[in-house]
Amino acid sequence: MEARLTRMADYGDTHFDPDWSLLKLPAYRNVHTEHLPANSMRHPIRESLYYALSLLERDGDGDVERARTIILKVTSLQSSIDPSSALYGLWNYFAEESTEDWPHPDLNWADFNGMTLLLIWHLHGDRFDESTALLIRESIYRAACCIRRRNVTMAYTNIAIKGTFVTLAAAELLGDMSLMGYAVDRAKRLHAEIFKTACFSEYNSPAYVGVSLGGLTAVDNFVLHEPSRVLCQEIQHRFWMHVAKHFHVPTCELAGPHSRAYSTRLNDAPLLLGTLMVKATSGDLDFDFSHNQHEEGFDAFYGYFLKPDLPPTARELLLNANRTETVVEVADPRDTIYSWWRPVVQPDTRDGSARVTTPIPARITTHLNPDFALGSVNLMDGWEQRQNLIGYWKNRHGRIGYVRQRYLHDDRPCCSGYFASVQQDGIVLAANFLVQYCDHHVSIPADEITAEFLGTVIEVDNEGEQFDVWLDDHALLPAEANQAIWQPGQHIWLRLPTIWIALRLLAHEARPTTGITPQLSFDGSRLEVRLPHYHGAQKTLSWTDFERTHTSFALWMASPQADWDRWQEGVLCQQSQVDCQNQRDAKVSMGKMMFSVPLAVVPRENLPESVHFQPTSDEGCGI
Repeated sequence: MEARLTRMADYGDTHFDPDWSLLKLPAYRNVHTEHLPANSMRHPIRESLYYALSLLERDGDGDVERARTIILKVTSLQSSIDPSSALYGLWNYFAEESTEDWPHPDLNWADFNGMTLLLIWHLHGDRFDESTALLIRESIYRAACCIRRRNVTMAYTNIAIKGTFVTLAAAELLGDMSLMGYAVDRAKRLHAEIFKTACFSEYNSPAYVGVSLGGLTAVDNFVLHEPSRVLCQEIQHRFWMHVAKHFHVPTCELAGPHSRAYSTRLNDAPLLLGTLMVKATSGDLDFDFSHNQHEEGFDAFYGYFLKPDLPPTARELLLNANRTETVVEVADPRDTIYSWWRPVVQPDTRDGSARVTTPIPARITTHLNPDFALGSVNLMDGWEQRQNLIGYWKNRHGRIGYVRQRYLHDDRPCCSGYFASVQQDGIVLAANFLVQYCDHHVSIPADEITAEFLGTVIEVDNEGEQFDVWLDDHALLPAEANQAIWQPGQHIWLRLPTIWIALRLLAHEARPTTGITPQLSFDGSRLEVRLPHYHGAQKTLSWTDFERTHTSFALWMASPQADWDRWQEGVLCQQSQVDCQNQRDAKVSMGKMMFSVPLAVVPRENLPESVHFQPTSDEGCGI
């Protein structure tokens, strides 16, 4: 841990700009900052604060003074003019841009930077002169004011937790009784939100479970108010159980489905969750942090300063490589107005800040056994952070292979491509359909898009190890795979050395578009199947241009068995059906697995009355 912390400080040294007293790094590329030129360099405020704390920890010649210089610069960049403004106490991402002129301000930056300043204070506050200490306290106060004014819904789990730590710790530091009253009440509301259901709104998220555990651990480590600390410790234990029940020890992956993920595999970017898991298990679990260049930065930052409290039951699950279990959890549906990162003035009925009066709960199913993990969610949009259907295994070279489904607009996920499924152990029955909603981000409604491709994509990647593929009884060679046509009723068989997979196409149509023939590509170790709802010359499309869109398929995963032919026969005997007789919806069924989805493109707010699932006896099973 100390060596990795030193590497972070060294990384900061390399990118420090003394003229700005901040780091200089490539600008973030997301919905907030896509107006910035590609490959542009900026001076980020959050990462500069991380660097300041790593300098204080390293404590080499000149480190404390450089950290002080950074902190003074950061406090000067905080919005501090108008206490009545919603932006008071907020920072921009970058020093080059004013917070007040930010088109889409990310209010989360008060939580992130406020938390880092509080860690600096608790771990090294005695090293600053009186004037610097005063500026830090004032900056923490303003950040807490921003968090309090925003008063984010407790269903926005990771930010709700981080802000609870900041307001509790700030109130204690400043002796502010009004802020303390708010923070204590917030801790109670957070606890009630988390414990009212068997799962979390931000379920099974490799990125944000770590952020949530970081905030909860910070409360446990630094907050003195006992009742609030006890509540947050109970929440921390619940989060650890949530992680442990879905952790697949043989692959060292957090099994899917994932509500929010920034990479396909946890092993690709262990980040904060990986760091906390290593610390919580005293190194019995470990990840390779060296292969990802981004890890030289600060993505795992908070984990180096926190002491997690892992319950014994969760530890036992985290280290059990022999589990064979199907875990079903149901997340409480979001039915209030959500604040993502910006103030919601007039919620658009299509975006993530809208009120949906009768939402469908997110039912997440995860099958674990010693050879693979497979997970799916019953209903979810196609946002790029979702992994609605994903399975993992370890190949013979020790690398982690995966199968996943996404809905793509050209080469980027599309939120309007909704996914529906039912899962029983290693079998998933699934469908994709279009909804009037958003394109690349769930907070930005879109009525039309310009595209060359729009549709379902299924990927199987065995990380360089070769495997065999058949389309029904015809073996597919890499050179001829792109000529193959996958017709409804046909099976794609994948015989990997450590896992077997079967795919059956049940239905695929899009009206009135043409050129929607499924496309296969196979290079010997990676298979991709594209099932377009539109494919052709670049064209501007409205969601309502489509009279109907529907793709449904079934997926089987199994451990290698004694008899390949007999396993195939077992798959073939499982009869499936897609019934579109009423012309309004498609009823998809296989055995006891059944659901129906709309054929027409409907507004997102109509989904609760347009999607139906067969009731199951284990509904509500959870932690």
